[in-house]
Amino acid sequence: MHLKRIILFMLCGVLLFASLTGNVSAVSREELVYHRLLGDVTQDGINTNKDLARLKGYLADSAIDLDTVAADINEDAYINNKDYARLKATLADPDLAVHRPVTTDGYANYNALYPKTADGAYLIHGRAYEQTFYDDFEGTTLNARNWMLCPEWTRHDGNVWRHDMTWLDGNGNLILSVGKENTYYKTGAIRSKNRFYQKYGYFEIRCMLQQYSPGFWGAFWLMPDNIDTGVAGGSDGTEIDIFESAYFTSDRINHAVHFDGYEAAHKSIGTNVYVPDIYYGFHVFGFEWTASSYIWYIDGKETYRLTRRDVDISQVESYLKVTVEAGNWAGKVNDSALPDGLTVDYVKVYQRVG
Repeated sequence: MHLKRIILFMLCGVLLFASLTGNVSAVSREELVYHRLLGDVTQDGINTNKDLARLKGYLADSAIDLDTVAADINEDAYINNKDYARLKATLADPDLAVHRPVTTDGYANYNALYPKTADGAYLIHGRAYEQTFYDDFEGTTLNARNWMLCPEWTRHDGNVWRHDMTWLDGNGNLILSVGKENTYYKTGAIRSKNRFYQKYGYFEIRCMLQQYSPGFWGAFWLMPDNIDTGVAGGSDGTEIDIFESAYFTSDRINHAVHFDGYEAAHKSIGTNVYVPDIYYGFHVFGFEWTASSYIWYIDGKETYRLTRRDVDISQVESYLKVTVEAGNWAGKVNDSALPDGLTVDYVKVYQRVG
């Protein structure tokens, strides 16, 4: 059995025993990654009257910040008085506590997911592709043939991309971190500009999103050299956001396209999709770009689609970007939870055969 699953099984057993004895103690941040205690809307690892008060406040004013996934205690996709009553009953009787294991391996078995044909092509969602780009971030130095560090720009709400917030951990992961310096947040970012471009194909990243704090978002996106050539519509170049993790407290992910520049003529189309436990463990984000459509996937399931009836499809080759940014869009950063950020296992790109 996989070591992570053994740890998960043991942890859930310990937690179940604690709940049966009426002695549920707080767990560490690391343990919180592998289970979810429903009703723990303050995410401190235990059901208390603080959770009950926060949930009561949320029912009166939905602008109050809480973990909305943990708040849906009866798991019916609604947060209402039924959940409040269940949490109140749980505080009186710990036997009612629900410790739900979280799947953290999001599409880990890559070879089973995309089998190879006899001639070496990969079958991705029923279509034959050949691999054109691959980086699994082995070693301790970023591959300069694939990537460059993004310039140290000031971004949204004073966030700054900083070179010292990007590194490889020596265990096969790219780390794009978030930290605070004086009054601003500094974050990591890389891009394949002037190294790798592609028009059409299948683009994929396996990564773990932020684990502890709202207030910032990781992103995997495609950028042409210019999205404002004066031609209306996105055919002359489109920013394509394969994912943006800006909804930490509600288990939602943003997909979007932006075109016609970033000034007055700017246009965008997008959505945010609900994916339970998306902020726990590793997941795979995929994107298929053809001459007639954009299709987004999370852990192999289609989550969003745009066609030529919805938007002009970009006809311009684009480079890759993997970034973290802080800003008001994602809420308020919990400074005590830093460092946090994006952990990337791999980035892969394919082109349709023929």
